[in-house]
Amino acid sequence: MIRICIALLFLALPAQAQNLPALYDVYDVASDDVLNVRTAPNSSAEIIGALTPAAKDIEVIRSKDGWALINYGERAGWTSMRYLSVAKENPLHSYPAQCFGTEPFWSLKNADEVVFELAGVGPLEFALAGGGTASGFTGKSYILGAKDKARLTAIITRGSCNDGMSDHEFGLNADIVLQTAQGTALYSGCCTLK
Repeated sequence: MIRICIALLFLALPAQAQNLPALYDVYDVASDDVLNVRTAPNSSAEIIGALTPAAKDIEVIRSKDGWALINYGERAGWTSMRYLSVAKENPLHSYPAQCFGTEPFWSLKNADEVVFELAGVGPLEFALAGGGTASGFTGKSYILGAKDKARLTAIITRGSCNDGMSDHEFGLNADIVLQTAQGTALYSGCCTLK
């Protein structure tokens, strides 16, 4: 498999509350209570789970009328934004901790180097060769990886994404162009902050 690890600064998207996705913590819920997760953004929707008062680093994908869409268990659900606050450990810039795609399966994970994993292929490690945001548009960023004659370009865009294999939703899209001696290939998928 091919894996991509990228320096944490590779994606310069602001992590302000209005710029989602972002990480949040449960806030102002009594120690003997829970924060319900529901099937729809309203208080009469079916409850599918609950967050504890100490829950941290909850990835909010998007918001609607005071409700936050999150991934809970094997599906997406809604919880009240009233009881969420921006995580203290939120990075200065939102960046994916991992990206992935299907058909074929591939993954991208972030660390200090670029390593791309593709099903059936050994890992390709790249040196980080550059990155930044699109001029005049903070919702799109790129990273460049290089090793010998191989090149990797990742374009990360803020927006709704579904992996096509689960009931999860994601707030970041990824397009990866991989250039090797075997040719050039494009991989598309989703990213998460966790």
